[in-house]
Amino acid sequence: MIRINIAFRLPKDVETKAINIAVNLAKNKENYFFLDGITALSHVKIYAPVVEENKVPEILNTLEREVAKIEEVYLTVAKVSQNQGFVSIEFGLTPDIKKIQDEILTLIKDFRAENLSEEFLNGADYNMNHSEGSVQSLEKYGSVGIVNYHPHLTLFRLKNEIDAELAKRKVEWDTPRFKISKIGVFVMGQHGVCNELIEEFELKKL
Repeated sequence: MIRINIAFRLPKDVETKAINIAVNLAKNKENYFFLDGITALSHVKIYAPVVEENKVPEILNTLEREVAKIEEVYLTVAKVSQNQGFVSIEFGLTPDIKKIQDEILTLIKDFRAENLSEEFLNGADYNMNHSEGSVQSLEKYGSVGIVNYHPHLTLFRLKNEIDAELAKRKVEWDTPRFKISKIGVFVMGQHGVCNELIEEFELKKL
């Protein structure tokens, strides 16, 4: 079993900006991870189910066929947030974004693994205290952040929440809106980190 993350891929210039901010604010602090483009890859999660590893090729085939029908979408920054040491750029949830998530959930629902191992049971691999919404998401979808979905880009997670709150205030983000033209499929590790890109697919041009 592995947890995969089906997520929006950032444009290269936005990805570079995110990595620079993460490295500058988290590298010299006690951290669980920070975006570096190597061991922690930038992404905006759509859905992160646990699947049987042998099902991944079939999942990729399904996404390759269907993602090409989904139009490109814009993300607009809403705020910078901090929660349990996670510092993130949050984006507005538009009808277009919610529609894409609903389509991905429908495509992937039959591939979800059952009888999860201890590593993934109750979302243990996220290493966080789950809110009521997260618990509901885990029970219904096997992934956190679905019931109360808010698209976001996590920059880093610090071990000390006070440090994280102070770091959040230093985040300077000057790209208020940008276009997403790809969806990626990642291998997901502890703390919600995406540590390997399996495949990416182009969205339909606007």
